[in-house]
Amino acid sequence: TLMRITFRKPNGTTVQKTAVHKTDGTDGKISYVTVTNDLDTVGRWSLQSYVETPLGKWYGTVKAFQVQGNI
Repeated sequence: TLMRITFRKPNGTTVQKTAVHKTDGTDGKISYVTVTNDLDTVGRWSLQSYVETPLGKWYGTVKAFQVQGNI
C-alpha cells in the first residue's frame, strides 16, 4: 500500500511526504506529522492525500491552509 500527502507551497512547488494509518486503517484515515522546516514558506498552502492498493488508486479532497510567520 502506498500512502502519501502532497503539499503545494505558495509558490506552486510540491513536496510529497509518506503518510501512515492513524489507526488500524479500517477507518480510511492517514496522517503525516510535520517536522522542522517542512512548512518553510509563509502563505497559503494546500494538500491532497493519495492512497494506492492492489484494489485501486484514490485521491483525497484538496484542502487549503495558511502558514503564518513567527512573532
